[in-house]
Amino acid sequence: MKQSVGSDRISARRRYDLLLGGFIIAVMTLIVIAGCSGGGGTGASGNGHENHDTGSLETEVYYKTASFEVMPEFLKNHTQLTNDLYQAVARYEYIVSRLNCYCGCMGGDDPHDSLFRCYVAGQDADGVTWTDHSAHCGICKQELVTVMELADQGKSFEEIEAAIESMYNPDYTPEEV
Repeated sequence: MKQSVGSDRISARRRYDLLLGGFIIAVMTLIVIAGCSGGGGTGASGNGHENHDTGSLETEVYYKTASFEVMPEFLKNHTQLTNDLYQAVARYEYIVSRLNCYCGCMGGDDPHDSLFRCYVAGQDADGVTWTDHSAHCGICKQELVTVMELADQGKSFEEIEAAIESMYNPDYTPEEV
């Protein structure tokens, strides 16, 4: 009989651990999804991301490295996921340099011209100039995660672009066929 009580306690402890783990994962997922959403206001893009209006782009931190293999110092203060995405962005440059970002950064006085620009401000013979914009924005990160997953599944650029549009563009309306 004592073994039954003991195994019930272990089972209850295991259930508690699983519930706690699930709760933590759910909260972390919400944080990533919420990303850069401000207080629910409307940003430059009109999609509720007020901290990506024209003023916030002036607060971007830039860091130059010799190449894509050398990561910027500002990533030391960020999650492993953020570090992994910055390390991967060069591999998917041919896609993300042609995709829009939907966090609101493409509007204003100094707009980003693509999702790639949310990670890399520029590149030249002297190296890569990184921006910390995406490090603070869940939408930019989630878009790149989506691109990586679809590209790794062998999807074409057109298929990836359509998926990004349907998932992240607040003004998206499916074309009638």
